[in-house]
Amino acid sequence: MALTSCAMQAMRSYDWPGNVRELKSVLESAVHFSDGKKITSNDLPQYILDGGSDLVRTEQLIEKSSMTEDLYLD
Repeated sequence: MALTSCAMQAMRSYDWPGNVRELKSVLESAVHFSDGKKITSNDLPQYILDGGSDLVRTEQLIEKSSMTEDLYLD
């Protein structure tokens, strides 16, 4: 499974005080919440996004907007 560039940026921007165990937990959770194609920032916990840059939060809003549009198109 792949991560979107936004999700990857959020993961890289976070300090990971829990090290590998925390990273594993976040990824397992993201896989569970993803649509099965890619992990997006919408699949990550808010505290990971809060540790990221403003660009990550902006891209998250764009992803949410795109998802909403997809719902109306179906």
